[in-house]
Amino acid sequence: MFRRAHVTVKHRVRVLTLHNRTLNVFSLAVALVITAMLQQAGDVEPNPGPGDAVDEKLERLYNGIEQRFDGVERKVTGMSTAISNLSARFEDIENRLGVLERESSTAYTKRETMEEKFRKETGPDGEIHERTRC
Repeated sequence: MFRRAHVTVKHRVRVLTLHNRTLNVFSLAVALVITAMLQQAGDVEPNPGPGDAVDEKLERLYNGIEQRFDGVERKVTGMSTAISNLSARFEDIENRLGVLERESSTAYTKRETMEEKFRKETGPDGEIHERTRC
């Protein structure tokens, strides 16, 4: 009937601590007598609880939440796959951009070299002078 109860002596009065409540011996005796009288009268019934209807509603609610969670989980998995694919595509684009930058730099250097040669072969008037061959 009483769980986790223990008796201590406090101020010369016996005290019972039950579920974080302190009862003196007299209060405990009164509570026991009233409980015994109610049980003999037959008016005491066990608490039936919320009933099967509540259990069924809770079960339906739980199933609905579980189905929604499964749907969200599938969507997250799909999104994760899509993000992985996008990541691979971005990496490919970055690699191609790096190649284009290197080729652009090479072409710019070649253009600069050709312009330098052209300036050397032309005179101040912009005419091409013939080279003398040895």
